[in-house]
Amino acid sequence: MTYKAGWVEKPLRDILLSRNVKSKQIQSSQYQNVGTFPVVDQSSTFICGYHDDERLVISEGLPFTVFGDHTRNTKYVNFPFIAGADGTQVLKPTKDIDEKFFFYLVSRASEKIGNFGYDRHFKHLKEFIAQYPTSRQEQTQIAKILSVIDKAIEQTEAIIAKQQRIKTGLMQDLLTRGIDEHGNIRSEATHAFKDSPFGRIPAEWEIGRLGAVATRVTSGSRGWARYYANEGSVFLRIGNLTRAHINLRLDDIIYVCPLASAEVSRTSVEEGDLLISITADLGIVGVIPSGFGEAYINQHIALIRLNKDEVHPRYIGYAFAGNAGQEQFGKLNESGAKAGLNLPTVEKLAFCKPGREEQCRIAVVLDKHTETIRRQHHQLTKLRGQKAALMQDLLTGKVRVTPLLEAGA
Repeated sequence: MTYKAGWVEKPLRDILLSRNVKSKQIQSSQYQNVGTFPVVDQSSTFICGYHDDERLVISEGLPFTVFGDHTRNTKYVNFPFIAGADGTQVLKPTKDIDEKFFFYLVSRASEKIGNFGYDRHFKHLKEFIAQYPTSRQEQTQIAKILSVIDKAIEQTEAIIAKQQRIKTGLMQDLLTRGIDEHGNIRSEATHAFKDSPFGRIPAEWEIGRLGAVATRVTSGSRGWARYYANEGSVFLRIGNLTRAHINLRLDDIIYVCPLASAEVSRTSVEEGDLLISITADLGIVGVIPSGFGEAYINQHIALIRLNKDEVHPRYIGYAFAGNAGQEQFGKLNESGAKAGLNLPTVEKLAFCKPGREEQCRIAVVLDKHTETIRRQHHQLTKLRGQKAALMQDLLTGKVRVTPLLEAGA
């Protein structure tokens, strides 16, 4: 049917061609870490592995749009590849549709059809009613605009990945070698080191225990559901902690309005409190920032109130988010502590303990890198929002690109 001037709307099945590659698909157990040819499947990772069998390579008819029958992930593949695992649909459009424009049509449809769990989504994708211009030139121009913002997203993701690698390496250096009074990372060539349970560390450092630097070690209690409210105090759960950094994640907040009691007072947080997940996924760390306001923890989190005259809270947070801290939680998992950590065990957790001033220097450096990454994530979120708005406008004809075409863009 006619949608608007120069546009039509049809189910995607009328404009897509599904390529049967089942005889060439490989299972995830056959993926290699290195190899001659990249493997593309329905997972969120663009290239999920490699393989060396040239007979399995899809190279004729490029490019293709790959659609995840279970995951709804979409990928635009313009290089020879091997299709991986069941559920990977390899698609092309009919000849009257621009290849890249078709990819964006499928991408939008994959979001709009909704999630049917592990059900096959391809049948729903084929029935999605797509709107598109009949002009191949207009299709190409729309794809070109969306490709520009995709490129910006890709570059921002690459910057974040690079900065995260730098921060990870820096954390390992700072948490085992520290920063001397001149602002330099120590080395054994210039400074005295000694053996410790965490390997070689500066001679002046100590090994501390959480219980020895804490004024309170406690955890939340059950029964808070009766205090849930639409507004009030923040109720912190494991989902508000993240392994990516020691800042709190606040995009999924529950509020409570508890009645005053000793139990409620015991589980309230203060600036600088260290939080550690103690059930299910052990060892996720967070530190309460300044000006956070009134908040409480649930039973899955340990709250360690630190002696701030002796230790810097954010340094302690980084120490337990780093390799040495996480290895302790890993060993506890292996020892059968998956069901949860008790508070005496939390008190025994160890960390490298430089002097208070050096702890502060280390925390300041790592905070700067964390903030840089946070800003890039904010930019990435902004770009993704812009892309979503552009796709809605350009792939429905709400905003036309004909003025650009008429101007010779």
